[in-house]
Amino acid sequence: MADEQQSTSGPVLVIEDSWHDLVLMTHVLDDFDLKGQVIAVHSGAAALERIADIENGRVQKPAAIIVDLSLPDVPAEQIIAEIRRQGSLQNTPVVIFADGPLDQLQAVVDKFGLQGCCEKPADFDEFQKRFAELLYRWIGDRGEKGKSAEGVA
Repeated sequence: MADEQQSTSGPVLVIEDSWHDLVLMTHVLDDFDLKGQVIAVHSGAAALERIADIENGRVQKPAAIIVDLSLPDVPAEQIIAEIRRQGSLQNTPVVIFADGPLDQLQAVVDKFGLQGCCEKPADFDEFQKRFAELLYRWIGDRGEKGKSAEGVA
């Protein structure tokens, strides 16, 4: 996959079981003018259903997918493998969101050819900056607020 910014108008699919983490991500996503364009699913089972609906054309294809690496019901690696098996999602940017040191998360990124990872926040300002950098790189400028990652953090 090309290592370039891509701009697209679809929603961002967030697969995250923690409401707290979803709220944090939503604050940053809103800075990218994505209000109303964030689709959240709260379990691995719901994520697999959503992926099937995307592949079958029942719902809009997302511009990017953010996957919590520690879902309680279905291993995130199974969800990511399913995303990569679907023809319509093969080129969709996927970022993992997880606890743990970035060097350990990098192994999952490399294994599946993902676009990056972001640690769950210990410090909101640092999280906001890193998450915004990932978003800017993969979904581009979505509005006035999202002109650069620096403008978001």
